Amino acid sequence: MNGQRWHKRQIDFVRTHYGKLPVQWIANVVRRTPLAVKSYATAHGLASRHRLRPDQEAYIREHYGKRPAAEIAAELGKAVRTIWNAARRLGVAKKGNKITPAGKRTLCRMARQGYCNRCIGRAINLGRKEVRRWRGTLGVPQLRTGGAVDSCRTCKERTREGARRQLETAGLANLAEVRSEAYRRYAVENGWPANLRPREVQILNVLATRGIPMTRLELAAAIGMRTDRMGGNGTLALLASCNGPGGTYTASLMRQGLLAAIKRGAHVTGRGKGRSRDLYYLGQRALQILEERARCVPTAKISL
Repeated sequence: MNGQRWHKRQIDFVRTHYGKLPVQWIANVVRRTPLAVKSYATAHGLASRHRLRPDQEAYIREHYGKRPAAEIAAELGKAVRTIWNAARRLGVAKKGNKITPAGKRTLCRMARQGYCNRCIGRAINLGRKEVRRWRGTLGVPQLRTGGAVDSCRTCKERTREGARRQLETAGLANLAEVRSEAYRRYAVENGWPANLRPREVQILNVLATRGIPMTRLELAAAIGMRTDRMGGNGTLALLASCNGPGGTYTASLMRQGLLAAIKRGAHVTGRGKGRSRDLYYLGQRALQILEERARCVPTAKISL
């Protein structure tokens, strides 16, 4: 393809997800260019296996618009994006909503007054994306707010008012306290110290439930973190998105005595021989907490 050897994990990921995920996403995961991914798929017959048969196209003509696209995709064993594209190609996709002359005048007037697409859509009974398309058709400039989602002053005021009411109900000063309070409650409800982050609580819950040492990769998979990101050498790499005020989750737990590690305790066999990984298990403080919980509460709530 491009002179670089494809590793087995990269090949498996492309074969599993090609035609179901966008090519750019697959390329980011396997650390290849989109052109390289498409070339590999074409050379190995992956591009043609996702084409729709005549009976599948007939099924889409009959059911599209009457059933959710996700159900049709699951019935045919295809990606939802494939169903959408086929519906547009077959002419059964829903056309854009029509707008009356009065609606066009309202759109232009509200756009000049600085309203966003969402507010305009509420006034003329159109979706935000439809309003955006009609603004382009009518030559009305789009609202520039410096963000990914347009938001006018009215929307911002509505959001602030909703947040203010929520804070008053909860008796908190700002939104940062809302998150901190949610984290604290989650940790306390699971029987762990209140200063732990949710992922740290999940790690302790997994180790307490399974009762065996686990590697970082096994812990990440058990708590629902992504483990399909590949390094430059074709090996799986755990996402480094766990940094925070206390460092990585495992490092933070080890500093608090809640986690301990067996250095190079898990030996890798087969491919990658010679590499080993640390094994993590509950520390002395975590074991004491579990003992106190067992004496005080017969059944403890654990949420993974």
